[in-house]
Amino acid sequence: MLFKKSIVLFACSFLINFTTSEIFAQGLNSWVQRSSFTGAPRINAVSFSILDKAYVGTGKDTSGIFLKDFWEYDPTSDTWSQKADFSGTARSAAIGFGIDSAGFIGLGDDGFSYLKDLWKYEPFGNTWSQMQDLGLYQTVSSLGRKDAAVTVLAGKAYVICGYDGTTSNSKQCWQFDPAADTSWTLERNFANATDFTVIGRRWAIAFNVNANSSIYFGMGFDHVHSYKKDLWKYNTATDVWMQVADLPGQSRSNASAFSVFGKGYVLCGSNLTQQFDMYRYDTGINSWTRMADYPGSSSSNNISFVINNRVFLGMGNDSLNVFRQDLWEYIPDSTTGINETEFLVNTDIYPMPVLNNYNLKLEGKNLQFPITMKLYDISGKMCGEEVIYTRNTGLSRKNIPSGIYFYSLSFREKLIRSGKLIFQ
Repeated sequence: MLFKKSIVLFACSFLINFTTSEIFAQGLNSWVQRSSFTGAPRINAVSFSILDKAYVGTGKDTSGIFLKDFWEYDPTSDTWSQKADFSGTARSAAIGFGIDSAGFIGLGDDGFSYLKDLWKYEPFGNTWSQMQDLGLYQTVSSLGRKDAAVTVLAGKAYVICGYDGTTSNSKQCWQFDPAADTSWTLERNFANATDFTVIGRRWAIAFNVNANSSIYFGMGFDHVHSYKKDLWKYNTATDVWMQVADLPGQSRSNASAFSVFGKGYVLCGSNLTQQFDMYRYDTGINSWTRMADYPGSSSSNNISFVINNRVFLGMGNDSLNVFRQDLWEYIPDSTTGINETEFLVNTDIYPMPVLNNYNLKLEGKNLQFPITMKLYDISGKMCGEEVIYTRNTGLSRKNIPSGIYFYSLSFREKLIRSGKLIFQ
């Protein structure tokens, strides 16, 4: 491959909807408040994100009324707008998830029975259509349920456990494939439990990191009514559950979970007292790290969603059981998945912060060129690529907007160094 000695840098749009002063003031691993939810305060709502927008609906209001209204959040304008009401029965403690360009809401409790129906929302027409009920066409019967956990991996949703009216809670794990003629498939029971084992879980969390064939499930309230802090890995390829590292914080139920940039996060929840702490799980080393506490007043039954690697969490109820409407955005501390461990080369970038032009100085034994430098904005989008031929290189900021950026240096596609840049 031939490399030209000219430096090419492509401008990128600054996708994160906060000001540069907010970034400098808040920093990474911090929270920024966004526009509050404009619908009625509620708990046990559902949420999902598709096509650069998030959607929130259903739940139960302060008077105990079951709801079916449905709202869209636009992170670019930081605004809420009401959409067509959910077409199913008004409900609470349902599941919500997005696959490709469609969203899904189903299961839950309508005040009279536990439900097993599932509905698809299509944003282009702002319309709802009913899908196959949970467990339809399967030889193993499935009861309706509430308080289940759900996560999506490789275009399929996994609905795990929940309360189906039995005293032991459900232990089932169902896979939903919207492209299959028979949408539902029963996978191995949680924790490899047999049909005769008394084990189950409700009010738990689930997430995946899009890094392998596994999903993660844990915390919650078990079959003997105790709060849990365990985490389990379910390998969808081998159909096997394996217990991994426990959450280092307090046991809890009704917590929130999300994944971004190859890491899983668990936060908030309750174990008779409200919890505000947050922990990041690294699947590669099976280890947890304490992160910035959630600053909002609500700390259980929250909704959360991720839009283009932007993380949002809010609503729920606080320690006085006040139903909240606030929404917060979390700014991760390693937004591109790049860490700052020193590899084979040391770098000196100056002046910092960068105003217009800057210099890149490389130090290290046996440096080999050309080295590829890639630049990412805080949303994880690659902004440009440069080819470095010498130990001292002058670079131009061009028209890159102000903010915090991340760079990676690689030789023959092997990462040798990474770090941060600040354009001011």
